[in-house]
Amino acid sequence: MSETANIRVFQGNLRGRKTTTKSGGPLFSFMGIPYARPPIGALRFQPPQRPEPWAGTRDAGELASICLQIDMINREIAGQEDCLYLNVYSPQLPSGQNTLLKPVMVWIHGGGFTHGSGNPDIYGPDYLVDRDVVLVTINYRVGVLGFLSLDNKAVPGNMGLKDQVAALHWVKENIASFGGDPNNVTIFGESAGGASVHYLMLSPLSKGLFHKVIAQSGCALNPWAFSLKNTARAFQLGQILGCKTNDPAELLNFLMKKDATQLVEVSHKLIHWSENLAGIKFPFVPTLEPNLPGAFMSEHPLHSLQTGRFHKVPFMIGRTTHEGIIMLRDMKENLWSKMNANFEKQFPEKLTNISYNIPTSIIAAKIRNFYFNNKPISENSVAEYVDFQTDLSFAEGIHTTLKLSIVQSNNPVYFYVFGFDGELGFAKQFSNSNIKGTCHADELGYLFRSHLIDIDVEPSSPEMKTINRMVSLWTNFAKTGNPTPYLSEHTPVIWKPCTNENVFYLNIDKEITMEKLTDVKREGFWEEMYRSKL
Repeated sequence: MSETANIRVFQGNLRGRKTTTKSGGPLFSFMGIPYARPPIGALRFQPPQRPEPWAGTRDAGELASICLQIDMINREIAGQEDCLYLNVYSPQLPSGQNTLLKPVMVWIHGGGFTHGSGNPDIYGPDYLVDRDVVLVTINYRVGVLGFLSLDNKAVPGNMGLKDQVAALHWVKENIASFGGDPNNVTIFGESAGGASVHYLMLSPLSKGLFHKVIAQSGCALNPWAFSLKNTARAFQLGQILGCKTNDPAELLNFLMKKDATQLVEVSHKLIHWSENLAGIKFPFVPTLEPNLPGAFMSEHPLHSLQTGRFHKVPFMIGRTTHEGIIMLRDMKENLWSKMNANFEKQFPEKLTNISYNIPTSIIAAKIRNFYFNNKPISENSVAEYVDFQTDLSFAEGIHTTLKLSIVQSNNPVYFYVFGFDGELGFAKQFSNSNIKGTCHADELGYLFRSHLIDIDVEPSSPEMKTINRMVSLWTNFAKTGNPTPYLSEHTPVIWKPCTNENVFYLNIDKEITMEKLTDVKREGFWEEMYRSKL
């Protein structure tokens, strides 16, 4: 039976739970804490507002609702519109004025900006809290409720990213009550969470709210993480629901009266796999806002990186070896025939935008020749398809971000490639593939104790060895800004930061090795595509 634990935050008193981690260490859990007012009624589609205080003691022993979405596993509607809550997990609460505050790690979940939550069904805190850090996991608005944009002052967009900023303000004001150091905060995330922490590096709204960043398998330059078509999709959504108009005010009035569940269900139908063969294209994601006070992002992220307009803090970024395996999960039976017939439908907005004066057929021919050697694409092309998706949807943007960050920042930039293909690989268990290599999100099972992967890990297993390594590297970075400040059993090599001359990376496999990026055929192909415009 768990004990209770009481603390005070600026809104009022909280009663949490004292239990133990899987290894038996102390774990103080405070869940379902509101960090903003419920974004309901007149606050729908609006930036988050400061949370209201409460009387008495609030029970923080249970999870709050996730944000309204189509669940990514069972494909059913889940969550509520009232969802701006976070969870705090600490190894030790303050016991006096001289208590040494611990490093804080704030996790931002993935899910294509369309689904997901910060809850422990996937992101259990045990491994990280055992390494003496305070962990915060958050919910933020997703899909149409988080990223609808009318490109005007009334609905500028990016509400979900502004939710993340509000959560970081809450952390700065309150985390010391949980034993965390507000002056040593690391933000980290995977997939859309990786893109989110990268966006937070670029946004003027988040200045001073964090001190280190870890972006896993996602960045602001990935094609699925940015769009200039949100407003067009908003009007398309209105038309499907019965409001055919070109007037933003009329559309907003119409959408405000609709049930939130209906908005989510219908907007989900705007997601296309077959029409965008390069992978899933989410209809409502981060976008540019009018350059007005309170804007999260009014400059293209690539331009911000090129000009050095971002928060220069220690930065870790990386990917898995075969990110593209995730694209096989919902593969349509007729994918291969569609790819053969319509290969030119592969490409992200930025490639078609810069190549406006070049026929799409020429772009398609070059890419098809590079990945598929101009052969018919079929069920025998799965390995080539995975490489293609890995690069187009993930690696190209990550490598561009890496190189620009090295050039523009005086702080260390660390790069990794995760290649351990073990039993705790998360996403690969839900994909339709036997391809060797690590899938998008496969590293999550080695950072978090996931309740969705019910595997008893033996202490001497390669999986436990990888857990110890990953958690050591990540928490060392959170504590010091250096993932290997010293050699140890779990970190037997020094992880070198990248330089202008050499792109070093930590190869995380059954063993960890320090490598230098020399075979850049695939990375160089995309770099040349964008630089020369063919």
